[in-house]
Amino acid sequence: MEKYLAHLQSTEIMDGVFFAYPSNVSREVMNKKELKEELHNLMREDKKNFSRIDEIMQELDQDTTNNPRMVCTYNHGNSFKERIFEFLRTAEELDKSFQTGQKLLFSNPSEWTWDHVVERQHLENFYADNTKVERLYKNQWPCVLTQKFEDRPKTGFMKTNETTKVFLGIDGRRSPAQKSERARELLESLEGRKEMKRMIKDTRTGYANLFDYDPIRRQIATNVLNEVLSQL
Repeated sequence: MEKYLAHLQSTEIMDGVFFAYPSNVSREVMNKKELKEELHNLMREDKKNFSRIDEIMQELDQDTTNNPRMVCTYNHGNSFKERIFEFLRTAEELDKSFQTGQKLLFSNPSEWTWDHVVERQHLENFYADNTKVERLYKNQWPCVLTQKFEDRPKTGFMKTNETTKVFLGIDGRRSPAQKSERARELLESLEGRKEMKRMIKDTRTGYANLFDYDPIRRQIATNVLNEVLSQL
């Protein structure tokens, strides 16, 4: 899993399950700490600078990109889901920010799903062996724990034939068998390999654009597709 977390900070919280952070999180978290200290001092003043207080509160509220993501394989995530959510609920209950009577974020595991950062229907275009895709999909390629409402727009957008063709440069109407056959044909010639490299690079660019708001999933998608590219 570590190779898919390259250029990110990560912590293994249990066997095969990681918290991933953007590589610049330390600097940005420090900046947020300084902002919180400034806000605290402003709130203690007799004559409060309300315009500055409002600026700080907006800045603290608007950026959620530094939140860690939980990452593991699909099979691992499903096999250890109960244990993972027990860990998350315990951590959440210990966090003072959740001691306000609000609903705990991880109280209902059914609201969460394991999102394959790069969709299988796109990766199928780069492998001549469908059984290998199945094995990698379940046991190797990384998944990120996401709330279902968060994942729905992404999967709906990426799974349309039109988006696949225009955004990624790949024909989305082919069946898995047709994709593997086409991949086999491309891999047999130098020109075909060049075309496949172009397809992989287009896919990588497409996912980078899609996850512009999410540095962790953007980097994971790049790492996955870089690995696919390196195998040609």
